Amino acid sequence: MSEFKLHHLVRELLELLRSKSTPEEYVECLQKSISANKLGSSISHIAIQSEVQNLAIKSLNQQAFLGKYEDLKQKNVDCLGSFVQLLHLISQDVGVKDFLSRTVKSNTVSAESCTKVMFTRDELPQTKKAVTKKSINIIDSNTSRLLNRSGPPMPSTPSVTSWVQRRPSMSWDFSTTSCLTVTTQISSIPSTSQESLLIEDLLNVLMGLPGCYIEPLELKGPHDVREFSINECVDPSLKELVKQILPLASYYSIVQRFTEEKMRFEFGQVNNALAECMSAIIVEYTLFVTQLETESRSGNLNLHKMWYYIQSNMHSLSIVCDIATRVNKSDAVGGKVLSLLHDQISAYIGDYKAQDLCVHLMQAASVPYENVRDVDL
Repeated sequence: MSEFKLHHLVRELLELLRSKSTPEEYVECLQKSISANKLGSSISHIAIQSEVQNLAIKSLNQQAFLGKYEDLKQKNVDCLGSFVQLLHLISQDVGVKDFLSRTVKSNTVSAESCTKVMFTRDELPQTKKAVTKKSINIIDSNTSRLLNRSGPPMPSTPSVTSWVQRRPSMSWDFSTTSCLTVTTQISSIPSTSQESLLIEDLLNVLMGLPGCYIEPLELKGPHDVREFSINECVDPSLKELVKQILPLASYYSIVQRFTEEKMRFEFGQVNNALAECMSAIIVEYTLFVTQLETESRSGNLNLHKMWYYIQSNMHSLSIVCDIATRVNKSDAVGGKVLSLLHDQISAYIGDYKAQDLCVHLMQAASVPYENVRDVDL
């Protein structure tokens, strides 16, 4: 780790701890510790995982610590490995730990002393007048500053209406969660005849439409995984096959929501290009589901065949879904999206089909950068 990066991390840590000390007091000590332990400037993945486990053991809540680390890792937070290394070094240095504990205690005591302000009933009207007067002065000063500023008004980015949110029926991701057709009780249908009904439901669900016996559940968040409810009266063996196929519908749901959201211009040209490429993949996926429907109409499709046919698309759409989820969690735009795609390419070394798909997505997302470079030249 370079001295500049170490100084930057120590300074941020001291700011979070509200310490008045200078970073120089600790940088030299940490550098000596680094050289003594022969730690290089590069941090290996195995070393980070080992340090995370050691820190989790020493923490008060091990599960919460590991959960927070995994959340930050999925968001692709910059310098996460460096922060882990710094915390590991601090945990090994008794002197630094004692100083930080004393600093935290002193700040806590000072904060508590500041919050314990007692007012008598007679002082409340005067305090209310003083606070009101102060707030009016602040508002007047801000208004005057806005009215008397020189130069042209600052442009603001307009907010584009999300028609998918205002008019949910325009979405291809389960615009309704209930079946609109009249259904019969599946409990009165023999198990041998239930399969055709479930196949018809699955074909609808794979296209973002609710089924009669397989219903999508309401989402708790805009980027959550879509889950489904299967009728309790379905034969258990058929239900297990349906559960194996339903993840494909969950992948489709996430990717479809991603394309509908990231097509808006405020998410940047890189996200726009990536969403357009994913939309083309969804079109190919739709053609595949149409072929399955043709097989079903001709009577040549059962759940076992369906499970076999979807394997290739299941793998491809899971990769696209993983990329969309990572971009959503990290709120990535521009170059950060390309960095996430590069990490995915490196992660799929050995799986050539998955790597080719990631390369295809990255090539499409990097087109705006190439256009800017051509303009500059």
